[in-house]
Amino acid sequence: MSTSVDLSIRTLHLPQSGIKIHAIPTGTVSVKRSHRNKGWGMLQILADFRWTAPMPVYCWCIEHPEGVLLFDTGENAKVVQADYFDCDSTTGWVNRKILHFEQTESMELAARLAEIGLKPQEVRWVCLSHLHIDHVDGLAAFPQAEVLVNHTEWQHPYGAVKCLLPNWLQPHLIRHHNSDHRFLSKRYVLTDARDIS
Repeated sequence: MSTSVDLSIRTLHLPQSGIKIHAIPTGTVSVKRSHRNKGWGMLQILADFRWTAPMPVYCWCIEHPEGVLLFDTGENAKVVQADYFDCDSTTGWVNRKILHFEQTESMELAARLAEIGLKPQEVRWVCLSHLHIDHVDGLAAFPQAEVLVNHTEWQHPYGAVKCLLPNWLQPHLIRHHNSDHRFLSKRYVLTDARDIS
């Protein structure tokens, strides 16, 4: 694992609400430099020989009085195996060419949760921002959780390697609603207290 990247877990404790928010890195990823530039096409990205420095692959864990929520699930240690993407010859080949992961079992989300005293079976919800591998590859450790995915992302994922998703996955498809929240024009309210959306 890269020693130049800080992979410590950061925690924000909000004692009056009973909420803890953990920023949890689950390994690192390097991408082609052109990948980070808007407007570059896939052929340009594939042809680029320059890589970024390793960047943390973050997940977020919210300990809430109504239950534990994960926002994304990071990577798993299998991603560094040469045959990991073989289930999808096209998207898998592209991912292999444009992403370079540093990952070990000790950096998987389930192992990182143990560092903050949580077990995978304590997770009530998993919200997936989108279906790229670095956001969903830790999902297999949470079969008991309710998994939430935006209905549009589930029906039309871009760049997802769907054959790597767990066979048991039947996500709760959500739609974001108009909101009068001062920062969010659309949102999906998750908790009864209406403090997590």
